[in-house]
Amino acid sequence: MFSSSALQTAIKNGLRNGDMPESLRQLQDYPVHTAADARAICRALRELSNRKLSEKVYVQAVLALSEIFQNVDGHDTPAFRVLYKNGLPELLRFYDRRREHADGSELRELVFFLRILLLYGAPEAVDRLLIASRCENASRSYYWTKIFELLAKGHPDGEEIFSALSSSISNESFADTLLNGANLAALQSNLIVHPFDSAAGHQFLQEALEKSTPFYSTAISAARAIPFVSNPTSNHLLSIGLEHPIGHVQAAAASSAARMGSQPALKWLVRFCQNPSYSKLARNYLVELNRQELIPIECSLESFAILEQFSAALQNHRELGRAPDSLAVVDKRELQWPPDCSTRKIWLIQYVVKDPNGIGDDEIEIGLHGGVSWRTVGYESKQRPPEDLYAFHCSSDALQSGLIKEIEVFDPDEYESMLGHCKEMPLIEVVVTYVAIMSDALNYPAKLVALATGQLEGEKGWVVLDGPRTTWFPESEQPKSPQVYSGFVHPNDTYDSMILRIHIGRQLLGFSPTEDRKRYLCSITSTKDRKQIITAYQRLMSEASTGSLERRNELLCGRSPLTKHFKRYIDALSTERQTPYGETFIAVYSDFATIVENSSEDVQIKAYSRLSLLADLFLDFIDELLKANQKDEAAKWIKSFEKKWNSLFGYSVLGLAWFRCGNLVAAEQELIKICDDIDDYCHRDEVGTLAAIWCQVGKSIRARELLADCLGRLHDMIVASQEEWDKKVYFLQYKQFRSVFRQLFPGEDVKWGRESEIKRFV
Repeated sequence: MFSSSALQTAIKNGLRNGDMPESLRQLQDYPVHTAADARAICRALRELSNRKLSEKVYVQAVLALSEIFQNVDGHDTPAFRVLYKNGLPELLRFYDRRREHADGSELRELVFFLRILLLYGAPEAVDRLLIASRCENASRSYYWTKIFELLAKGHPDGEEIFSALSSSISNESFADTLLNGANLAALQSNLIVHPFDSAAGHQFLQEALEKSTPFYSTAISAARAIPFVSNPTSNHLLSIGLEHPIGHVQAAAASSAARMGSQPALKWLVRFCQNPSYSKLARNYLVELNRQELIPIECSLESFAILEQFSAALQNHRELGRAPDSLAVVDKRELQWPPDCSTRKIWLIQYVVKDPNGIGDDEIEIGLHGGVSWRTVGYESKQRPPEDLYAFHCSSDALQSGLIKEIEVFDPDEYESMLGHCKEMPLIEVVVTYVAIMSDALNYPAKLVALATGQLEGEKGWVVLDGPRTTWFPESEQPKSPQVYSGFVHPNDTYDSMILRIHIGRQLLGFSPTEDRKRYLCSITSTKDRKQIITAYQRLMSEASTGSLERRNELLCGRSPLTKHFKRYIDALSTERQTPYGETFIAVYSDFATIVENSSEDVQIKAYSRLSLLADLFLDFIDELLKANQKDEAAKWIKSFEKKWNSLFGYSVLGLAWFRCGNLVAAEQELIKICDDIDDYCHRDEVGTLAAIWCQVGKSIRARELLADCLGRLHDMIVASQEEWDKKVYFLQYKQFRSVFRQLFPGEDVKWGRESEIKRFV
């Protein structure tokens, strides 16, 4: 009497209970050696095909069984012979039947079966692979990567398959994956003719290398393919790759040049090794080329590794999304980090990010590395003492861990008792703005710490109310220069919460409560002169007019560099030409609109979208026309845009534009569409403008009812909301409508007239 193996028992259970994936879950790595195990798999496949099962159960059961095909240990085992003879025909029948009726997700999943066919050397695999590569859904399957990894190891049919798949380069969703797979095989010397060594392939590689978008993985793959395409194309592609604006692509091109015998290219790779942002990539290339002896010794130093790790964190798509242009350690310490006071090595690292378009100023900030990497943005960190930065990050870490709860104060009277902490200071106009609730785990000497704004001896500033640790932070010691980062301008002020966090962090880390901060302040000057700005912006305008379709899309649509830097360009151009700002604004905006009108319909639709230059600056443009006494011209522009903006955004902008022109009838017609189009119009500031229009045209009762309705709705939302942030937003909107109501109806009140009635809910 022979006992069943673990696999045979699991298969029997799966057939009995109808849940094959769950029955086989514990046997994912089970080695299949015996013919008996293989026969059990084949019997189960046949039995499943004869049962009346739901499609989902059937497909998942066959997929679970087919995964075991991968666990056969070698082609010489009895199990392999049984599965090849009896199992593959079952998988082929299943694949062919399902492919005819499968939807998108199942088509992608079915590609897995093609990998099994290849693994067993089934001749039927080649034609099916070619068909799948031309199918939009199947070509997007994750399993293609696994298929190409298998082929790259020297599969006997690899050359034939790659050659056949070269006809699928036109399928954009598949071409990237094919390129990576072919490169992998070629780099392992398992591919004689690269599938991209053709006219269509050369064109694909060139287009990939000429793109300068933040998503550059395809450009890297194209650069890696250069040694495997014929001349003169390879030399032409190499020159494009080596001049690419993104360092990762340059490094890949340099590795290809070195593979083609270029000695200067090896020096390029050594220089990339010395740059923390590209060092790991360049070192891998040198190892791949068997030239690891060229890797500089400095790459093994701890300080270099820290910069490398910090750069990798910055390159995450949730952070900068790109490599910084330079990095430098500005301070390092061993600190007792809360809450457990464990000793940590902490580094402060300054990083510089240059505007790739040559218009904006360099972003210069200081981040922290040690345990985690923190990127400090918008706080003028380069103008702050190191201990303040350590303190800020310490408090921010505790905040993120839930050890500190930071609350913005809506009703300062609620914390009036905290002002007793600063009674020794002759402060005036003191208003509590933030409080921090401290967890017991921090062992902080106070449970509650508050921040207030005020004046001391004629100077504005902040006071942190913290018992005997209460500290005054004068405004003159804090940086106030605007900081440009990631295309946005930080306001010309200091976040209140940062002052609070600096104070708490200094206490937690045992730093002195006082600091000579003024010596770290410096004046900030632009890193670009007027002529640089003008030249760079006009180059982009030219590309927007005559560049490729993709480049025109980049520049004319959304928040492009032309949108972000428009006003800076106008400032520079009007100063350089000594022409009025408004006149220059009108001329350049009009030129941009002309470029858009001469573009394709698809580009035009995107160019008039909400975040584009035409939309973002439209009201400013109308204002400039009105300042120049061109009211009729402004009206013409508004009418022309009415055809483009039949949307909630359009109603808002067009209504405000007509209002500024004094055409109250047209403004009312647009703004009233907001109330008709959405239920929660109480969240739209433009509704206040509509109320003002109604008051001017004799519809005061309607205006009063509209504002009262908005106030009532917001009141109910504040009371009902469970989210602190939502309450804050609703409260600010409530105050805005309350202000409009008081302006339009002075001395009157409504049911929800007292702000104190709702503050307690915030």
